[in-house]
Formats: sequence, structure tokens, C-alpha cells
Amino acid sequence: MLKTFKEHVEKVETDEMTTVGHVGGGMVGEPPGPRKKKKKREIFAGDNVFEVSSEVFAKCKGEKPKYARYINHVGSDESGQDIREYGVKNPKKGIVIKDSKYGTMMYLRRRKK
Repeated sequence: MLKTFKEHVEKVETDEMTTVGHVGGGMVGEPPGPRKKKKKREIFAGDNVFEVSSEVFAKCKGEKPKYARYINHVGSDESGQDIREYGVKNPKKGIVIKDSKYGTMMYLRRRKK
């Protein structure tokens, strides 16, 4: 079943001609799809600021006990979930919370270096 050099070259050329035009799905230069818009957050000292209610702010003034869950500390509402998800995705970044009523801010978690 040995092929001659000419047969091999002809086979390679026909294979190349059939696969040249296949780059991928869609047209050339077409973006892969719509991009998600990032939420613009207020930034203080290089850390994201999360706005929370006065009750949650008062709960967070005390120190979080070791191994305690963030849900007990910041609550299970929408802002609490945002804080928890941000903390999981960015373990080395700090979290600043802001009281929605008075505008006072404090660190919930300081940045790790």
C-alpha cells in the first residue's frame, strides 16, 4: 500500500483545498456575542463601596466572629448577596460599606497584600 510521491502530494493538496475556508462560525470580524455590562460602583481608596441600609450597617459595626457566615453578618437581601459574591470572587480585595441614610463608610474587610 505504498503511495508514490505524486499520489501523496495530490492527496495533500486536495485536503488543503477543502479545509482552507473553514475558520469558525459566523462572519469574519463579527463579535462573538453581546457583552455583559459591568455595574459601575463607587470606589473609595481603591476598593469597591457597597451601599447598605442603616440596620445592616449597624450589624456590621461589630467584628464578625471567626468561621461565621457572611449571610448572618450582612443579611440575605440583594445588597448582602452582592457583597458575598464579590467577596468570593475577589478574596484579596477589600470591601467598604456605606450607610444609605447618613453616608458614613467603614471597611467590612480590609485588603490583603
